[in-house]
Amino acid sequence: MNIINLIKTINRINLINVIL
Repeated sequence: MNIINLIKTINRINLINVIL
């Protein structure tokens, strides 16, 4: 499990939620 990739994925999801 790569922590950096996990954070990037969470940031993408949060960004999408903000747009929506």
